Amino acid sequence: MILRNDLPELTDLILALSLDHPSLREALSDYELACSSENDETLSSELRAEWANIRKELVREIERQARRISATPDQQRTIE
Repeated sequence: MILRNDLPELTDLILALSLDHPSLREALSDYELACSSENDETLSSELRAEWANIRKELVREIERQARRISATPDQQRTIE
């Protein structure tokens, strides 16, 4: 999974949290689609570049969700 390249320090936590959090699972599914589309050589370079941007946005969203889910109540106030 490319997620290990994008978020090496959080990959194990994210995968564990995704078992109980549907929104995180959905974001991971979208991330996999973006990765696949970014690497699809049948698509134009412009379209692959757009998928690369979408992948980067999803990485930020996945990281935000994982940190929010795993944070203590005091930490959650500073994250949100």
